[in-house]
Amino acid sequence: MKTLVERKAKLKEVMKDINKTMGFSLIKMGDEEKPKEKLSWGISELDSFTGGIVKGNFNIIYGSQSVGKSTLAYHLVASTQKAGLACCYIDMERSFSVERAVQFGVDLENLILITSAETAEQAMDAVIKLTREEVIDLIIIDSIQAMSAEGEQVTKQGKERSISDDTMALLARKLSQFFRICASSVYKANCAVLMIGQVRKELGSFIVRDGLSGGCALQHWAVMIMHMRQGQGADAPVEKVKTEYEDTDGKIHKETKEVKLGHDTVFKIEKTKVSGGKPEGSDIHIPFYFKTGFIETPVAVTPVAVEEKKNKRKKKAL
Repeated sequence: MKTLVERKAKLKEVMKDINKTMGFSLIKMGDEEKPKEKLSWGISELDSFTGGIVKGNFNIIYGSQSVGKSTLAYHLVASTQKAGLACCYIDMERSFSVERAVQFGVDLENLILITSAETAEQAMDAVIKLTREEVIDLIIIDSIQAMSAEGEQVTKQGKERSISDDTMALLARKLSQFFRICASSVYKANCAVLMIGQVRKELGSFIVRDGLSGGCALQHWAVMIMHMRQGQGADAPVEKVKTEYEDTDGKIHKETKEVKLGHDTVFKIEKTKVSGGKPEGSDIHIPFYFKTGFIETPVAVTPVAVEEKKNKRKKKAL
């Protein structure tokens, strides 16, 4: 019977042998694992609420239209770029706004942008390649529901499919395969992947709830899932504007009107494995401003900067 000291010594030899056989450090002691690095949303309230975006894992935000999902992604990219890190934005909806991205502080010259992916597989392969080569720190996919699997478009024989063809749950199956293949490379690359999702209506006995579509793999693989929705109109940020008007008798009257500057956004954590944030089920109200997004003070970048950067790129091309 080996003593405890002898067993530990033998264990180290076995671990070393396994790693040598595999050609990389497959097995290690727990104290060798570093704490998870996190990215800032660029919004201090959201950083305190969520604990930040975890690198090396998948994160999901989802919500209804016009709630600020893409704007939040722009804030995240701008914040990550300020830290000197590389970002990739995969725009499956073809709705990337150059003007708004610059407005929120995104450095377009250092942003990897994918807008021409025709199939979900092309976007997924790009993520796998970027992470396997360990050349990227943040990847945003906008959005999950805009991804069309190749099997929806053509048959295995290369024949174009009709809309009437049944391709039930094809994207969900592809996403499940994607996560299994990509999870290791995302972890090794220490890359944060943020996936933006749209809502579907889940009919219950008494109420209608927003749910995330795309299959169970999304809920399984994400370390954080956050739902976004618009709050009450009374909670929207407003500005009081003094106006004057003349009545039919020629008298001048003064009045103060409230002009909406945006809307109230409610963030709810539905799943989290992130330390330093609030527990599941917690929510927070953060105002969204039409002009400046989730920060009240505008970024010191004007639309003129967009034209200047376009002209620079044209000169380089020449």
